[in-house]
Amino acid sequence: VVTTINSILPYLCYFVTSLERHFLHGEVQNSLMIKLVASRFMNTALINYITTMKKDTLSYSPMSAIQALMISDAFITPTVSALDISNNFCRLVLSRLSTTQRMMNTYFLGSPWDLAERYTSMLKTVFVSLFY
Repeated sequence: VVTTINSILPYLCYFVTSLERHFLHGEVQNSLMIKLVASRFMNTALINYITTMKKDTLSYSPMSAIQALMISDAFITPTVSALDISNNFCRLVLSRLSTTQRMMNTYFLGSPWDLAERYTSMLKTVFVSLFY
């Protein structure tokens, strides 16, 4: 559940950031990174910490849950990004059905990505590791 919410959070943060006024692309990335780090850290570490009883905080069950979460974040998210199923479908299937060169070129552009989103996944791992 936490990994799913962490993958949905960028869309919400993109929407909130689009409502703000920024003059430079670096300011947009900075704002997005702060929002994503805070929300992903809160979702991954703080909610688990608050909902766990004080005496059970460092016991085996919560620690194994955090460990499983960190391992799934380390492997699932990069694997899904590397496979890039939607773009590969566009390149391999839809590009053959295109009628113009311009339309075909759009299928080979690649997935958009933001540096802020890539940094926040690494920073979340570091912060959660240091937190526990």
